[in-house]
Amino acid sequence: MQTLTQAFERDDLAQWLFPDVDERRDLMGAMFTSLLTSPPPGSVVEVTDDLRGVAIWAEPGQPLHVDPPPGASAAAEDLFAGVAARAPVGSFWYLHFIGAQEPGTGVGSTLLRHRHAAIGSAPSALWTGAQRNLAFYRKNGYQVASEHSVDGATAWWLSRQPAP
Repeated sequence: MQTLTQAFERDDLAQWLFPDVDERRDLMGAMFTSLLTSPPPGSVVEVTDDLRGVAIWAEPGQPLHVDPPPGASAAAEDLFAGVAARAPVGSFWYLHFIGAQEPGTGVGSTLLRHRHAAIGSAPSALWTGAQRNLAFYRKNGYQVASEHSVDGATAWWLSRQPAP
């Protein structure tokens, strides 16, 4: 929980949603505690041995959870609705969240490579609200599939279609 909370305290979308750092930390901590103690059905939670990185995936066919946080602004509701509407069609592994305590250490790439090896040629997808994440995901085989902006926030769907 602490690893994801730390990672998402720096996230552009989290900062847009919750400008107050203390509120952001508390809400992210509660959300990740809930996700990690009671993951949705069909979830795969992967954690590095040293607990410095965590990834939460949904198996193909599971419902996508692209919901704004409780009490979200109208702009946030519009952003999340637009993201949900642009979700890739078809069956794919969905990356809910991935985070490392310290960016740039290779932990995130290691987690992605591990899951990609496990799923073989199956497609995967994710969305991000942080432009700086785009290069990281591209480096790991993802391509931007769509973009949606509302009131100063932008979100991108990315997908990975490995060769068989």
